[in-house]
Amino acid sequence: RPDQLRIAYRVKGVLGYGNFSVVHEGEHIFDNRVVALKTYNKAQMKDKLEVLPLHYPGIELVKNEIRNLHHLKPYHISPLIEVFETIDAVVLVQHKADAGDMMNFLKKQSHCYGEELIKGIIFKILEKVAVLHMIGTALGNLGYIHRDLKPANILVDAIKHQPV
Repeated sequence: RPDQLRIAYRVKGVLGYGNFSVVHEGEHIFDNRVVALKTYNKAQMKDKLEVLPLHYPGIELVKNEIRNLHHLKPYHISPLIEVFETIDAVVLVQHKADAGDMMNFLKKQSHCYGEELIKGIIFKILEKVAVLHMIGTALGNLGYIHRDLKPANILVDAIKHQPV
């Protein structure tokens, strides 16, 4: 129901923009848990997808993302908490990475990183990519692929200083 999102979460500032979505910070009203609210505006998606050579409607992109996130939940890759659908939008409630994305995290650091730390970060990223491929293969398809793997798309855990 459309009003369930407003009842459950306070919507705060914008965290970022995707090709088809806007991500806001949200706060659960009852337990103050901070989350990311990824909102797909249905009308804007339709307009953008009309110019792309895709063979399925925009809502299928969102359904596919939800299905993928469901399969990835046990591996703690961008955990999906819940989903809301309104007349105008679909909202995915996800874990919010405390330190933001890798690019901004590295920019904020006042010191240079040593080769061992960088190797460790790259290893963790490759580990997550390997898990994606393994899950996809186990599900009987060719695996998942990330077409836009870059520091701005890698979320960082503030405590562990590692990619999530």
